[in-house]
Amino acid sequence: MLELLSVGQEGIIEDLEINLSKMELIKEYFNNEDWSERMDEAQLLEMMTYLSVFIEDEASISVTKLMEMTNKSRYKLNQILRGLTEEGHVQLTSQRPKKYKVTNEFLESILIP
Repeated sequence: MLELLSVGQEGIIEDLEINLSKMELIKEYFNNEDWSERMDEAQLLEMMTYLSVFIEDEASISVTKLMEMTNKSRYKLNQILRGLTEEGHVQLTSQRPKKYKVTNEFLESILIP
């Protein structure tokens, strides 16, 4: 019985180490100088990245929900999301309601060194 618990704990520890590594890679990516001039974009994309990696794999987030989470106006978010879409970081997944998700290519570029 104790051996079974030990194996389970080892699995949990391994999962936590993997998740910690992912968090460090994401944090490192957004602490890069390239994002220092684009704080609004960096904060939004970082938040969407964490949601996609740790909460739901294919997380599509509505603009309304993003407005609640960031306290930014719809106009400001639409500007940011348009730019991130053009750069290939996010993609529009639904028109009504308008939803976006982080692209798999972007996630791979961060998480696969």
